Amino acid sequence: MQLFARLDGSTGAVLEAGLARTVPSGATAINAGLTPAELVTKVVESLAPLTISNRPQSPIPTKSGSTVTVAGCPTGTIIQVFDLSGNEFMSITTAPSDGYSEDFVFADPGDYEITVTAPLPAMITVWRFTIT
Repeated sequence: MQLFARLDGSTGAVLEAGLARTVPSGATAINAGLTPAELVTKVVESLAPLTISNRPQSPIPTKSGSTVTVAGCPTGTIIQVFDLSGNEFMSITTAPSDGYSEDFVFADPGDYEITVTAPLPAMITVWRFTIT
């Protein structure tokens, strides 16, 4: 079986990876000794010779009491806040500039999830937490 990847044309981020007898149309054969799950966390910087690196992580939220801060967001980062207990979206914000920071204050106890999606090649951050 051949390891393959579909790459983002501008960043080299691996968008999809798998194993197949023949490489699917639009995909690239990768000989890296990785599993597909490992490969999707990478950026292909060069195919000849094969040079790969880790994709950066989107900003990781921090919590202090009932306030959660998402800081250091590049322009275009999407921050989604979801109330898991109430089963509803609370907020969707797009960072208008580099270094953007947003504080979210949670008045009600419950389980919440924040998803931070920075532009490619960054990996998505999904962070779940409880307010008591």
